[in-house]
Amino acid sequence: MAARPEDQAFAPAPSSAPEDGVEADAAARAEAERAFSRGVELHRGGRLDEAMESYARAIAQQPDHGLALNNLAVALRCKGRFAAAEAAYRRALALQPDNPGLRGNLGNLLRERGRAGEAKRQLEQAVAAAGGEPAAETLHNYALALRDLGEFTAALRAFDRALEKNPGIVPLGADRATTRLAAGDYAAGFAELFDVPLWRGEPLNGRRLLIHAEPKESDNLMLARYLPFAARLAKDSAEDPAAPGEIVLESPPGLTRLFRQVRGIDRHVSRGERGPPVDLRLPFYCLPGLFLTSRENIPGRVPYLRAPEGAGPLLRRPRGIRLLVGLVWISDAPPP
Repeated sequence: MAARPEDQAFAPAPSSAPEDGVEADAAARAEAERAFSRGVELHRGGRLDEAMESYARAIAQQPDHGLALNNLAVALRCKGRFAAAEAAYRRALALQPDNPGLRGNLGNLLRERGRAGEAKRQLEQAVAAAGGEPAAETLHNYALALRDLGEFTAALRAFDRALEKNPGIVPLGADRATTRLAAGDYAAGFAELFDVPLWRGEPLNGRRLLIHAEPKESDNLMLARYLPFAARLAKDSAEDPAAPGEIVLESPPGLTRLFRQVRGIDRHVSRGERGPPVDLRLPFYCLPGLFLTSRENIPGRVPYLRAPEGAGPLLRRPRGIRLLVGLVWISDAPPP
């Protein structure tokens, strides 16, 4: 999020009688700051719809309010309104073309929308606009855009620069490791990828666990049945019940909304998004082994996932007709 509203200073009104229009302009700017301040407060509280309304009021009063435009774009992106978010970022950049944070935000959005070439250009400009001191986050996102384009050598250089600024951040190191794998450096990639200890089922006791999904979405859907049990195992036996630890679930973007309903998960991130530092990790494929699964004891409580509200078409059964629907699903089957 952009700078706190109280950091924005405004010159006091002149003591002499103002010229025509100056007093009205000052009043509009003051009202814009009040709306922006309220928007930041609502945004931090997770009330995004109300926050967007406040940002829009600030922009209506002061169309060149770059911070309000940036924060509005951040909220729109969180709500999945990508086209509107892009428009807000570009409008803000027209006002502040040398702002590296704005360029980085736009680059991340473009990358999320699969426009890797455009994302690279924006993030490259964000790095340049920061002079000799680009933030680790900017370098990280620039490296991801380079990786998306297959420019592995340049991506690894950017990852290295980011880690120099912010060493020990597990998602950054993991992204560098997968880039090494993509580039064919399997020895270094696997060694780096497994640098974070594997969780063996012991109490977290205040530590943070990352459970990360598999490449195939069908496997993730099948193995999601274990997630509530893993969360309970990790937390219920904590030495301090008030600080049992935290579980972060990383899933493919297409499944993040579905997996938000899983009980016991504290934080959700989509693959490719920045996650917090973690102490332990567990791939989805390790979940059955954690519970010594056999043919007889596979968790069978169904449904363990439900379609999110508003997802998919609404099927209405005609009056007087009994509608039977059968779903046949063969995971990763070869073509006939």
